[in-house]
Amino acid sequence: MKKRPIRILTAVIGTAVLSLGLSACIQANQGANWLTSHLAATDWLNGAPASYVPYGGSPDIGDTAQTALTLVATGQTSALPAVLNYLEYHAADYTNVPASGGTPGYTDAGHVALLLLVAHATGTQSAFSATSLLATLRNTQQLTDTGYGVGLFGSDDPTYDGVYRTALALEALVASGVPMSDSAIVTGRSWLLAQQCPSGGFTAAAATNPCNGDPANWQGPDTNSTAQALIALHALNESTAAGTPSARAVAWLGSLESSTATWPFFPGSVPDSNSSAIVCMGLRAAGEALSATRYVRSGGTWPLLALLNYEDQTPGADFGGYVFQPGDLPDPISTEQVALTLSGVTLPL
Repeated sequence: MKKRPIRILTAVIGTAVLSLGLSACIQANQGANWLTSHLAATDWLNGAPASYVPYGGSPDIGDTAQTALTLVATGQTSALPAVLNYLEYHAADYTNVPASGGTPGYTDAGHVALLLLVAHATGTQSAFSATSLLATLRNTQQLTDTGYGVGLFGSDDPTYDGVYRTALALEALVASGVPMSDSAIVTGRSWLLAQQCPSGGFTAAAATNPCNGDPANWQGPDTNSTAQALIALHALNESTAAGTPSARAVAWLGSLESSTATWPFFPGSVPDSNSSAIVCMGLRAAGEALSATRYVRSGGTWPLLALLNYEDQTPGADFGGYVFQPGDLPDPISTEQVALTLSGVTLPL
């Protein structure tokens, strides 16, 4: 196994203890420990306990990449070299989607961006050939309008993830030191802002998922796209002054906070840990104090305290993992997102 230096965010972690409270940091670390304990011997992240049918037990490169960021953010890095070795070995499998049936293969811009974020967060740019990854990411940007608009990252249908992957791409460009005046950032930013709805929320792709769509059918603005857009706008040093895209997005997200200080994916759906975690990260990136009165709900519950309630505290293999909704078993995606948020950091690391 190759050895490489690991950059640990000790200063950020220390800040998290002060700003979020010791309990949040402890539970973030417990989530990271759960993720580590579910790594398979071949160094990929087991989808979830075998009994959790939706995730099965097959290798999941995306979960492994997300876990790498969480381990760095929480400082729980003992398993990180093995995780990075696996990701490095499977980078091509993760970034290249093969042709299937009548659908041609393509490069997944969101996956390329995530690997770049991992490389920069861990100081392993050379091992991941970050320069080549950056060139690949640039090549995915749509420079002519094929029906989705100019500036979108990725050639595949953006109906459900256009904003999310473009926001990740912009964050990866910033992490890579690309100047704000670069055409990739300028056109990507323009495409991103064009997906903001009059309400302030972001729809995944306005051309195919219009703002007036039915949220019951996964249409219209959603909290995950909006929060990731906020994170990208923060990375781009966008203003949060009244009336700006960031301020409008913050107001829209605030209007969807539930009585339990949590958030749904789409308006009207049941709140879940994934959406709540990324909204918290997006709001914090925009400079919002999540303990502010406007976010506090009955009984003094506020968003970060509400996230703690998703942790499984049953002694045994499930301890420390986070559930999607109460009654579920812990799963990697929920645990990665909640632990990353509780660590007190925001992307790019």
